[in-house]
Amino acid sequence: MAFTENIRLANLRENQMGSALARHYNCNLCFNQDPDQRAYYDYVLYDLEKGWLKTIEQTDDYFTKDLEGTLCLELFTFNNGKTKQGKLNYSRANKFLFVLNQAKQIIILDRVILKNFVVRSEESCTLLTTTPDDLEEWKKKHDTLPTTCALLPIQECLHQDPNGRVIPFSELQLHHYEKLQFQQSHY
Repeated sequence: MAFTENIRLANLRENQMGSALARHYNCNLCFNQDPDQRAYYDYVLYDLEKGWLKTIEQTDDYFTKDLEGTLCLELFTFNNGKTKQGKLNYSRANKFLFVLNQAKQIIILDRVILKNFVVRSEESCTLLTTTPDDLEEWKKKHDTLPTTCALLPIQECLHQDPNGRVIPFSELQLHHYEKLQFQQSHY
């Protein structure tokens, strides 16, 4: 029941954010409705007259308080003793959109640039990651699959992507976005 509610709220957050970005960029919006393609991106922003299209993968962050923090990017997912590729590796989105709920800002970064940054960081042994100690306990407690995530300094990510954007909620007219946050305590 909690998982279903979390998915429902995630869809509402994507609807609200996608609509806000379409207004902000004065462009069109199309949500990914194909169940077979849903894992690869959430929605598309495009402008036929100007000739551009960007697929977006949206992630909500409820911990980062400011732009001096880190972004958490899924590298692997664990389920029943098996390891699957995480969002960084299977997404086909052009852009990752990180919603920093506490900071009330969003960050838009190029997926390929982020992926290359992770690879370089791993090769130079500077990549910080996090994985739950007890995978089964994590799954029971959070009703989600445990993951290994890269912890990427936001300022370094913005430095890596010269076209990266930070947009405050106020500029997007997102005044009640936090009401769509999942509340585990209700379940």
